[in-house]
Amino acid sequence: MQSFLTLLKESGDTGPPPTELVDLAGRLCRDLRGDLTQVEPLVEAVLGSPLCLHLLDREDVVVVCALVLAWQEQHQAACRLLEGCRVPGVGSLEVVQLWNDIHSCLAMRRLDVAALTPVQKFRCRKRNPPPPSVCPKGLRSRNFPREVQQKLQDFASGMNTNPDKAQPVRGSRPHLQPLRHPNWPPPARGLHPPATGQSKRSADTPQPGPTPGS
Repeated sequence: MQSFLTLLKESGDTGPPPTELVDLAGRLCRDLRGDLTQVEPLVEAVLGSPLCLHLLDREDVVVVCALVLAWQEQHQAACRLLEGCRVPGVGSLEVVQLWNDIHSCLAMRRLDVAALTPVQKFRCRKRNPPPPSVCPKGLRSRNFPREVQQKLQDFASGMNTNPDKAQPVRGSRPHLQPLRHPNWPPPARGLHPPATGQSKRSADTPQPGPTPGS
């Protein structure tokens, strides 16, 4: 850590920093990210240096700086840092998850709750999508492909609002026959005759005889 701070001070205020300094910053952030208290001086030195933009070319440095800012409850500053990062191929799941976690913390503070429900987390992600700098390819769509949507629309357009028992099953699959199902509602069960076995059991069941005195 001390060697990094010394090398940063000797690198001057103008011009790109030496490759050794950038590599050392990335290695320290990668090794010390589990202890934010220990890496805090490095983050403060990086963010306060005129060479900040050059040092933030590494994803490890960007993630650790955002983590420390969020840990210091500077969530807006962490969001601005992620929005302005220009790391090639930074759109990793870790950075996207960090963006979502920061906005979840902001939502918990706004709602004054200790944790968000799954619905609140979903709404928070929908209201605060990651910027192109965080997710260049954009979020993955959960909609069906266009071909599947067209097939579903074609199928729905050929159906009636109240289809009878011959539609759509018997209309599209003539080899299928309607059968009685025990889980169907009573009106549906009444549309079909009872099974052969049930008729036989009903015939074999003795009927009660007349009561005495009738």
